[in-house]
Amino acid sequence: MKSIFITGATGLLGKMFVKHFLANNYQVIYTSSSEEKIKEFNKEYSDYVDNGILYGCFVDLMDDDCIKKIRNYLKSNNLRVNYLINNARKLDNVLVNHWQDIDSTKWHDEYHLDVVVPYQLSVELSDLKYELKGIVNIASMYGFLPYNDYLCNGSEAIAINYGICKAALIQLTKELAIRLSNKKIRVNAISYGGVDGRADDAFKRRYADLCPMKDMLNEDDVVGHALYLCSEQSSGMTGQNIVVDGGFSVW
Repeated sequence: MKSIFITGATGLLGKMFVKHFLANNYQVIYTSSSEEKIKEFNKEYSDYVDNGILYGCFVDLMDDDCIKKIRNYLKSNNLRVNYLINNARKLDNVLVNHWQDIDSTKWHDEYHLDVVVPYQLSVELSDLKYELKGIVNIASMYGFLPYNDYLCNGSEAIAINYGICKAALIQLTKELAIRLSNKKIRVNAISYGGVDGRADDAFKRRYADLCPMKDMLNEDDVVGHALYLCSEQSSGMTGQNIVVDGGFSVW
């Protein structure tokens, strides 16, 4: 059975990844900074937990010793990792009242989760004992597109540090693809557009105005590309950024 490690798995995208990778016969190891959410998650998927297919690792990725905690968790449960999805993020860092409302702490936190932790975790799991084959970094179309004020209609703004740090994550993907190639580890990114699940109807209408496909991404749009990159079907791909945005970036 192939195994996958997913950070930030109790959020919107993370839940989708866990659900579909389990359905496709992967052993799933996931992280969450909430013990309560891990309990709820493990209760929902109790059969997988009981059969040693689903493991929840309680760790705050903002902690300096988070990689050590993950290392110890994997070792104590005798787990290997074939694929890694760097997905964790803090939602309270995304929307602000004004784009200039970003202090140094928010800059640091965003960069830490989007760049430092994916780098550190990729380096850790690239150790041969884990049998890592591929890494997928969850980026965003805002990693290569500037912010569009029409989307938020002036009420809130997408924080400027979000897109800049996602751009750094895309570059990290390319760097790691080269630096880990000697270990035959592939590294790719997925840059999503807007994903349905949090936005109100007014935001969805504005998004549709700007998107050729006239809709936000749904669950199937999100998971298919991750499943592809975490399989041998994508064995010839590394250093790539797959854009999944319904055509938003075309216009």
